[in-house]
Amino acid sequence: MQRCRKACLDELAAPGKALFLGEGPGRMLAELAQRFPDMQCTIVDSSAAMISQCRATAEGIPGLADRCEWIRMDVFSWLAGAGVMQSGYDLVVTCFFLDCLDSPALDRLISGISSRVSPGAVWLVADFSLPERGPARWRARTVVGLLYVFFRFTAGLQTRGLANPTPHFVACGWHREARRELDWGLLVCEKWKKHNHCPVQ
Repeated sequence: MQRCRKACLDELAAPGKALFLGEGPGRMLAELAQRFPDMQCTIVDSSAAMISQCRATAEGIPGLADRCEWIRMDVFSWLAGAGVMQSGYDLVVTCFFLDCLDSPALDRLISGISSRVSPGAVWLVADFSLPERGPARWRARTVVGLLYVFFRFTAGLQTRGLANPTPHFVACGWHREARRELDWGLLVCEKWKKHNHCPVQ
């Protein structure tokens, strides 16, 4: 999974302000912070335990904690708040987060974030995926199905299957610039870029 997170990093320009959604213990935050030491970071996560671990990760990298803002809140509650309107993020990072959302929630999230990013912003996605056909798809369906069952019982996850975020990105004016597949297509990393001329729906 860490290889998946890092698969498109060499194609990123240095961001000024990055937004991390559901960052968990901070593995991607640490990786990007070491590559881009001037990056300002906002981390939104509903889990107090994950925020605590992410803070600990940041404190292990000189100067990083001073450049981070941690927000313990559900992302949709955060988006509904007035303070988020001041945002101007040029990088959005979601690692193994979009797969927790169904299609209506993906639409709300992607459209909400899209109206709050800078022109030409980049969205980096790392997630599980289902290949289109063949043995790779059968294998992925089995693995992903077991993961959803596990997290439904251990973490109360309501989503029951993978929803495809691609139509929502396209509808909100994002263009996919890169895609890397790992582990027979079970894991994917994608780089999306916001087109200035495309209206947000």
